[in-house]
Amino acid sequence: MMRLTGKIRAALAAALAGLALSAMAAQADETAEGDAAAGQALAERLCARCHAIAGPGPSPLAEAPPFSGFEQSWPVYYLAEAMAEGLVIGHGPMPEFTFTPEEIDDLLAYLNSVQIADSGAVADGLALATEDCAACHRVQDSQPQPPAVAINETTSQEKILAPSFREIARRDGRDAAYLRSFIREPHYPMPEQQFIPEELTAIVGYIVSLKDSSGNW
Repeated sequence: MMRLTGKIRAALAAALAGLALSAMAAQADETAEGDAAAGQALAERLCARCHAIAGPGPSPLAEAPPFSGFEQSWPVYYLAEAMAEGLVIGHGPMPEFTFTPEEIDDLLAYLNSVQIADSGAVADGLALATEDCAACHRVQDSQPQPPAVAINETTSQEKILAPSFREIARRDGRDAAYLRSFIREPHYPMPEQQFIPEELTAIVGYIVSLKDSSGNW
């Protein structure tokens, strides 16, 4: 039997621990149901002095990143892990805050609702949409309209045309928070999707980017 050196054992232990934490964080991201409005109120009370809590910024404190760009540096669900470890978070000039589990869910829900995907993430969102959504939805102007989707697969008598991504983006109330929630828990006849958080952010970012696009597709 091969014997592992101390360095190899340590590396394996660190890798396994990282995988376990990532799985826990991803699970938390999928199951948490926070109140974005309550999270916004919390952010206004505790965070707005230093951070731009909505929009692209800049922040009142130059070194404090805008909330809308968190996903560009690290997935928002990483914050769930950081907050859950003792429920205390703070670094550098940032003061320490203690949050209840409900407050963590609320703040993360608000953070997710204000994320703005950068151009790279938007491009990734288009690529993912082309691969995973284009069978039913028209995901870009150059794509022909896909055939109607059967509502009742046993009889195939009733069919609907799935809306294009541009139609979805231009509907009232279809902001990033709504789209995240809907894609995670779709309604029939849309099938359930299995996107990791970064993929979900990219697809949502791509859809939101179409709101003011030209054309009538």
